[in-house]
Amino acid sequence: MPMPKFDPMHQRATPKAQPTYEILPEGKYTAIIKSIADWKPKDAKGLVVYAWDDDYKKVKDSDGKDITSIMDTTTYTAEIEYELTEPGFEGRTIRSWLNLHPNMPWAFPAFLDACGVLEDIFPDEIKAHCLGAEVLLTVAVETKKKDVQNKQTGITESKEVTRNEVKRVSAIDVEV
Repeated sequence: MPMPKFDPMHQRATPKAQPTYEILPEGKYTAIIKSIADWKPKDAKGLVVYAWDDDYKKVKDSDGKDITSIMDTTTYTAEIEYELTEPGFEGRTIRSWLNLHPNMPWAFPAFLDACGVLEDIFPDEIKAHCLGAEVLLTVAVETKKKDVQNKQTGITESKEVTRNEVKRVSAIDVEV
């Protein structure tokens, strides 16, 4: 049987729901981890790195000053996308970034705790353990000045930009 002729004028399409980017009110929202991007490396030359104890407190010398060293290293960042499950906000998305940085040694373990991961894992295993995990997000509203170039005039203008920022990712059963 021959294939019917394709006639684009007689094709039916169901419009895809467009995501909404309206600012969420500050607060706590339940969400699932929808996606985790690949780690992006960034070279950090001459970085001042603090010494940390096992409780993630800075180590001090006998004079009470922070113990630091200077190092050339690579830091890594992964973008995390969440889909809200909070009643009234279902389906909305929000993003945050997870950093592997020597001055933020608590960030990766805290994220794993929020996902319910109880064993030690390597950063490249995060997708296998955390995708689909339900978490509690603490969301703030941030307003910052940002320089943007006017596309019509080419002139750089300063504008206020308001956006949501994920301040904390917690386990769903933890109230903070």
